[in-house]
Amino acid sequence: MVNEGTLFRNCHYIYVPTETAPGHASIYTGATPSVHGIVGNLWWNEAAKKSLSSVQDDNNPLQLSPGKLLVETLTDRFKKSFAGSRVYSISIKDRGAILPGGKNADAAFWYEDATGKFISGNYYSKELTSAKWIADFNNINYPKQFLKKGWILTKGHQYDYPDTSAYEGALGKAGKSYFPYQFDSASYIELKYTSWGNKLTALFAEQAFINEKLGQNKTPDFLCISFSSTDYVGHKFGINSVELEQTYLDLDAELAHLLTLFDKQLGKNNYLVFLTADHGAVSNPQYLIDHGQTGGFILFDSLNLKLKNLAGDISGHDSLLLDYSGDQVKLNDDVIRQKNLNKDSLIAVFADFLTGEPGIAVVLTSNELKTNQYKYGIKQMMQNGFNASRNADIMFVVKPNWLTWYNKKGTSHGTPYEYDTHVPLIFYGWKIKNNKSDADVKITDIAPTVSKLLGMDLPNATGKPISELLK
Repeated sequence: MVNEGTLFRNCHYIYVPTETAPGHASIYTGATPSVHGIVGNLWWNEAAKKSLSSVQDDNNPLQLSPGKLLVETLTDRFKKSFAGSRVYSISIKDRGAILPGGKNADAAFWYEDATGKFISGNYYSKELTSAKWIADFNNINYPKQFLKKGWILTKGHQYDYPDTSAYEGALGKAGKSYFPYQFDSASYIELKYTSWGNKLTALFAEQAFINEKLGQNKTPDFLCISFSSTDYVGHKFGINSVELEQTYLDLDAELAHLLTLFDKQLGKNNYLVFLTADHGAVSNPQYLIDHGQTGGFILFDSLNLKLKNLAGDISGHDSLLLDYSGDQVKLNDDVIRQKNLNKDSLIAVFADFLTGEPGIAVVLTSNELKTNQYKYGIKQMMQNGFNASRNADIMFVVKPNWLTWYNKKGTSHGTPYEYDTHVPLIFYGWKIKNNKSDADVKITDIAPTVSKLLGMDLPNATGKPISELLK
């Protein structure tokens, strides 16, 4: 893809939090969370009195759907532009399948941890999501076969990382952090934390392509594939790990297999591909400290306890603190009214406390984000990620190389810094010339660019078409 397509080496996200759900929504809408409404992987739902994920229906949390998207996706516009076209979307993660497919997808499929099967939801056509080929695929039980084989190290590694370190989490029956890994044959959830998760996704996408004859009729079709095991492996082992490099070596082979299949069935350059990522990641902060850099952890449970103490009720019952998640803090409006307290004053107290916490760089209140207009830097990125109807009362951003996380193993993401915002972007195939560009490209430019290449009306996006691809 790099040698024959166009590689943009300077593609970035322009908001926080840099997380999976906002990333997928931004790629496929061409907008930021302030516009498309997917402000995090989850956020507080007043009716449910708890946080719900980006794809849980507000009125029926057991049903998963793209209902929380506030604008059209590229795939929605595609369906309107080409009569009879089809959109299929596939990922290990539910949100990685549902959000790219948009509100008009024919079908979206994701992995069920408990069974190792690809499933869908009632939002989609029962006829399409219960096709025979899907049952046939699940009946093969690839996950059980892969788990029995274990996960092994192959040749081709370039980076000189030790195969185990104090910065890595544990995996497999032996609970260790080095190859080879062995698993219980029914430990389906662990499959996601290996290269096998990506292979399973590729196999299912291949069967969807073949059985539905995607791209092989008079009208074009759209196949969305999100390979999520890179994320799971990164979370568990960190980015300076043999395991993550192995995952990318194996993913490269899966991509090669899919492109070869498309070449055979559709003809080379008769299909258009774009490849990017929903976020980056930071090295494990302790790894950075041990290698002479600054950094640190804000442990979720520790900060949560401090916030509860500040609220005056660590039990959580009738607490002033309603929710802390995703580097956001929400206060309890009901309790504030019952006690006849001033909410703005309380927000100021919590914001001042957070400002004084080690590792926190910027704190903004919802009122500041609603009333001020930030022109540059971290505060602008926070505003790009803020939607007044969905965000909490306070947002904060950690300092560089700091991490809000549950433990000190592996790593995570979510910040406005280069390691989280800088992602690959490659266009390949139909109408695409070979080029390598250092142009300043935003993740929100992808959807308008694809729309322009396909001759469609542009989506209601904040991004712009990339001129270098349209010459």
